[in-house]
Amino acid sequence: MALPLPYTVIRIILPQVLLVCFPAIIGEIVLLVKGTVVASTVGCMEMTREVSYLLPIFAHPLLLYGLVLVVFFIICRIVTIIGTKLEKNVVSKIMGDIHGTK
Repeated sequence: MALPLPYTVIRIILPQVLLVCFPAIIGEIVLLVKGTVVASTVGCMEMTREVSYLLPIFAHPLLLYGLVLVVFFIICRIVTIIGTKLEKNVVSKIMGDIHGTK
């Protein structure tokens, strides 16, 4: 008794693929966010120009650079936390409740 192809793909193959690929996909998303943020803000001319606009107002360049660093860390941390929760959710739905906890 053969299963129909759509059922086989959706119920058998796709869950196994997600189980294997999901951690790598989340890692790539985190790297993409980090790379995009770094590529768009680390340019020396861009950072100098942006800070030069804010220096007459704040007059604390170290504080401004520190705030950019904190915002970058928060963005990366949020993406990592969301990815970890999604990964656990996908694994628990595919593998079931193997530890008996909810």
